[in-house]
Formats: sequence, structure tokens, C-alpha cells
Amino acid sequence: MSQWLEGQRQLTSLVAGDLRRQGVRETGRHGLPAESVLRCALLKRQRQLSYEELAFLTETTANGQKMRLQQRYRMFRLVLLLLHRN
Repeated sequence: MSQWLEGQRQLTSLVAGDLRRQGVRETGRHGLPAESVLRCALLKRQRQLSYEELAFLTETTANGQKMRLQQRYRMFRLVLLLLHRN
């Protein structure tokens, strides 16, 4: 995806233009860069993800990592439980 995006500067510029709000004063936190927004959109579409799944995959905070670890642990326990039943 990175190589493909390198050749798509015009597309990234279009996304950046859509993210800018004409006549609105900037306040608060800055959002994602246009290239990141485009990457997320492509990832969501390519893998047919819901917004919740996309957020889960792209979460990088400690809480997100903790949540993923807990989910994997629950999945691991379920697999072990199913294996012991057989």
C-alpha cells in the first residue's frame, strides 16, 4: 500500500482538501494527516471492516493495547476450553 500511495499524491491532496473546512477557525486538537485518513479508508474498504474493527486495528494507546491483549486472552481461553472438550 505504501508504494502505491507514493504515486498517488494527487489523491492525497484531494483528501487533504476535503478535510479542510473553509471559513472555520481552527480550534482544539489537530486530526489525522490526509495520508493517514486515506490509508484508513483503503484498509477499511480492502478488508471490509466496520468502523469499530478499524478503530481496534489502528488503536495505539495503552488502553487499546490492553483491550487487544484481553481480547486475545479470552480467545485463547476459549480455544483451550474447546480443545479440552474433545
